[in-house]
Amino acid sequence: MIRFRHALLAVPLACAALAQAVERLVGRPVLACDLETTGLDPHRDEVLLVQVGDDRYQIAGDARNVTDLSPLKAVLERDGITVFH
Repeated sequence: MIRFRHALLAVPLACAALAQAVERLVGRPVLACDLETTGLDPHRDEVLLVQVGDDRYQIAGDARNVTDLSPLKAVLERDGITVFH
């Protein structure tokens, strides 16, 4: 049996804790990213939840309250693999 240690950090995306969480993820070689939306039309529908992490650390944030997504740019542009679901 494979056992993973998960530490889920749920942070409001508008707070400074997001930048700290991103710092933990930027150096990871493989990450997963998932979005929950109100639908599939990017021109009409909204992103509700953003989740990013690996097998040890994940962040989940309510995108409806977002004021600044710029810290996530470092995660998405890093050298490494990102799997989108």
